[in-house]
Amino acid sequence: MADLIVERFQTGADFARVALPLLLRDEAANNLMVGLSVAFLEGRTHTAPSYAAVVRRDGEVIAAALRTWVHLLLSTGEDPAAFERLAEDAFGALPELPSVNAPRDAAWTFARRWARSSGHPPALRMAQRIYRLERVIPARAVSGRFRAAHEADRARLLEWVRAFAREALEAVTPEQAARTVDGHLEAGTLWVWEDAGEVVCMTGTPGRTPHGVRVNLVYTPPGLRGRGYASALVAAVSQHMLDSGCRYTFLYTDLSNPTSNAIYRRLGYQEVCDVDEIVLR
Repeated sequence: MADLIVERFQTGADFARVALPLLLRDEAANNLMVGLSVAFLEGRTHTAPSYAAVVRRDGEVIAAALRTWVHLLLSTGEDPAAFERLAEDAFGALPELPSVNAPRDAAWTFARRWARSSGHPPALRMAQRIYRLERVIPARAVSGRFRAAHEADRARLLEWVRAFAREALEAVTPEQAARTVDGHLEAGTLWVWEDAGEVVCMTGTPGRTPHGVRVNLVYTPPGLRGRGYASALVAAVSQHMLDSGCRYTFLYTDLSNPTSNAIYRRLGYQEVCDVDEIVLR
């Protein structure tokens, strides 16, 4: 069998130029890495990755890994040995890496090999699912309308981003929340549902890919839940993205929340693959 060679990159753009052909073979499953790669190439982000690498076999790229924030992201791939090789290389570069987020088989192959180096058994933190939508099934009628978020919404959106993170058990500082909200407002990628003049729900559309966009940050405050606002907003924003030229939209769900998974399926979202977030230490 041919040797598996790891090639590392110092910049996101260099990584993207090499990795994108592999990632685009399954744009939906790799949508997060594709979106980051496109942003690198278009100069929309200047965050240098702390780890960016591909695995080659006979010169062909067969797997990729990228870390720009907390988790290490892995691509889809058919050869488990490629993800073991990435685990070996990443452990040498990032021994304090806290977690990996990837399609289930790749994630666990990587995590088990990492554990042999670290001595710490891996643990599942969150089981997720990627969905893709090509045609919206309209949500039930809900009072209000969707619109783009604007500067006057900023204070409320900051609260909601931090609340969203708390519910997802993510630590987000006020500074990180501000960067998230301000970046979305500048890019025009944050949306709200407004009912009787009150903003009641939000969602975002970061991570453009060549043919789609990822929907995230779906949040309704606890006191306003159960009224259909999130369903209406996701349906409206998804349709707006399709009308704007996207072939499809993507989103991640927490599999421990059957309600949200059922809602998205009713809107027309179809399962792509399962993704696990695994704690490494």
